[in-house]
Order: sequence, then structure tokens, then C-alpha cells
Amino acid sequence: MNAFRHHMKLWSIWLLLASSALMANPWGRLGWLELTAALSPMIMMVDRRIWREPALAIGLPALTLLWLADPTDSPIARLLVAWVVFAGGILLAARAIDSQSELETIAGRVAFSPPDTMPPVRFDLALERELGRARRHDRPFALLSASAHLHSLESEPSGFLGTELLQSLAENRARLELYDFLRTELHIYAEVAVDGSRVLALVPEVESDALAFLLERLKNTANEQLEFDVHFGIGSFPRDAVCADELIAAADRNRTASKLRSLPESVGVVEIDPPSRRSPDVQG
Repeated sequence: MNAFRHHMKLWSIWLLLASSALMANPWGRLGWLELTAALSPMIMMVDRRIWREPALAIGLPALTLLWLADPTDSPIARLLVAWVVFAGGILLAARAIDSQSELETIAGRVAFSPPDTMPPVRFDLALERELGRARRHDRPFALLSASAHLHSLESEPSGFLGTELLQSLAENRARLELYDFLRTELHIYAEVAVDGSRVLALVPEVESDALAFLLERLKNTANEQLEFDVHFGIGSFPRDAVCADELIAAADRNRTASKLRSLPESVGVVEIDPPSRRSPDVQG
């Protein structure tokens, strides 16, 4: 975002200085040539469908025609200055538009939360209900913890800020894409929620021997459909834990262990004492 502001500032300064210089040109003239050279680049901000190359291909010959049409004797230096002013304005305007487009591409069409994501509170209620049913009817279920991992964005030149904001937007968009991916792959019977930097999914009535197959299918499909790395961890009831907080903690630990060890996603219990209540997401 700050890169966009920086390029906009440079372009504004260029327009002001170039316009002032043209008005005070040594030929003592301020005609259509100067006005066109100074103000025409502003059309790129009116309609971003105007590209840099076509603007230069049309604008430079148009300036030449204006110079030739001037009834007074005009030195070639006057045309060259107009070309420089026009080309500089077009190039700076195009760079500002590119910076804005990069930010919009990373942010996508989302802000900071999806409109239809189940809040973590509702997810907790669904988990408690599933725990109650599982205990009464002695049936298993699984809780999936997944996190998206992006490659770091290229740092901007020294003195520019905004890389952290772009990285945050990219990570948020990746989490929402992961949320949509899990809802699609696990179908309507699975509850899915974005919870902090991870995505949790409640998968009812899945046997322990099917968990490895489930993880492998999700991993392969994610590699094909998503443009970032995804790490999965599963907590299985009653194999890994018998209460909500410990089940979530087990899934988080298995996800973190699978990343640190660079091994296929773990299904068993990692030998770490589970916390007594839900802890903040382990950065994995």
C-alpha cells in the first residue's frame, strides 16, 4: 500500500514540476503541445484499461502532429521536451497502477473475514454436541487442523513500508481459500471454521483406519488446486483425546509435528502433555 502511495506521490510531483517547467519554457510559449504533454497522462487514472504501450504509441505521434501543426517556428527541442514530459508521466502513472493492481490481486475480493464463515463460538458448540453424541453412542469422529503457508513476499526497496501488510493480506486470503477448499472436499456434513491462523474442521463418524486415507486425499487435492503449501493434523476421538480442548490441541500438535519433521501427516498422538484448555494456535 505504501509503495502505491509512493508511486502516486512521484507521479504527482512529476506532473506539477513538468507543468511548471513547460509554462516557464525558454521559448515563451504555452500551447496545445505543452498542455497535451503535461495533462494527457492523467487519462490513465480515469480508465485503467488504457495500457502504457498503446498510450505511448498514440501519444508521441499525436504530440508530433501538434508540433508540426504549430504555425510558428518551433525548435525541435520543444518537441523533445514535450516527449520527455509525456513519456515520464505515462510511465509513472503506469507504475502507480501496477502497484495498486498488485495489492488488489493479493487482497482478492475479500477484506479480513468471509461473510459466511462459522464463528469459532458456533464451532465450539458443534464440537461439544458431537462429543456428546460420540460418548452416548460410542462412535468415533475426527477433528482436522489445517494451516496455509506462503512463501515470503519479496521485500520492497529500503525505506518502503507495506510488505508486512501485503503478507498479512496474502495469508488471510490463503486461509479463506483453505476454508472454501475444506468445505468443498469434506462436503456438507463437516463443520468448518477459521480460527485464528488455522482452519478447523469437524468430521463426524470417521474411523481411525480411514484417517490416513483422508489426509492423503486432502493433501494430494490441495497440491493440485491450491497455490500454497498446506499442513494438516488430525485429532481422533477417542484415540487421541476425549474432550474438546485436548482434541484440538492434539490436532494442532500433529499438524506442527508434520511440518517440523517434514514427514507425511501424523495421525497418532505426539508425546506432549495436552493443555488443560484450548491454547492459542501453535504457529505451524
